[in-house]
Amino acid sequence: MYIVILITYDNKTSVWAHGQAAIVRDNNDYIVEAWPDVGVRVYQNNWANRFSTKKKFYVKDASYSKYDSAQKWAYYQVGDPYSLTATKDSVDKFYCSQLVWKAWNNTGYDLDADGGQIVTPADLEEHSLTIAY
Repeated sequence: MYIVILITYDNKTSVWAHGQAAIVRDNNDYIVEAWPDVGVRVYQNNWANRFSTKKKFYVKDASYSKYDSAQKWAYYQVGDPYSLTATKDSVDKFYCSQLVWKAWNNTGYDLDADGGQIVTPADLEEHSLTIAY
């Protein structure tokens, strides 16, 4: 079992508590996330101190190579801009949960629970293939 997705609902823009999602890098010391005003970045995995509520998930039945592929895909997006208005199909700008979804979607796992126009941290959490621990 690998930690691969982190989710919190502490983060908000304006009055909407939309949360934050990130992919954990292979050594668990770093994450890849899309962050407002910064874009896609590799950042210290300090979620234990950074957010008061947090959840960690693995993807059911995914092989190590799938985890590695999702992590590498997200890592290759580092430097791309953040955009809360990005669509699921955007390839050059990202918001947090869309980055996580797209990384996994590129490995063959569509983790959007409701299949809507956007993907939220809740969509990632509620998918039957994401297992909290």
